[in-house]
Amino acid sequence: MAITGIAADTNKLLNVRKVHQDVGSSYCWVCTAVSLGQYKKPSIILDEKQIAIKYVGNLTTGGDTGKIGMILSMEYNYIASRTNGDPTFSTIKSNINNNNPMITRVGYTGGWSGGHSILINGYSDSSSNYVNAMDPLTGTYRVLDTTSTSNTGHLVYISPSGKSATATEWLI
Repeated sequence: MAITGIAADTNKLLNVRKVHQDVGSSYCWVCTAVSLGQYKKPSIILDEKQIAIKYVGNLTTGGDTGKIGMILSMEYNYIASRTNGDPTFSTIKSNINNNNPMITRVGYTGGWSGGHSILINGYSDSSSNYVNAMDPLTGTYRVLDTTSTSNTGHLVYISPSGKSATATEWLI
């Protein structure tokens, strides 16, 4: 699947399942785990709400990359590796080229607390470095900018309500 309007040799998009969290809920971390898990193990189809309740007892408790790793391990028998920090565009591109979508936790800035989990599933480097992500807040693929000069850019996430966030850790 290609990103519309961009030359085929400068982009790649992995077909991960779109998972939408309920408005007002905090289980984006489960949605990204289920989407990545199903991409890696297509025969295992799980309901994200049931998984959230199984691991934390409700749909309003936030999670972290440790809990995401536990879901991937226990439910999909997939061991993810976790890295602190902000992935560079070249790291994102390399992982996507190797068919490894990346769960990325972003931390809000500008006085907002908390964070959000997205699943990076593609990129485009035709004129600017953009990444494609499955965003549980919208249940859609979204194109996100990297503030970039060559391959050292930082992933910038803007929520649908306009909150800005940057990547703090990621799993593949």
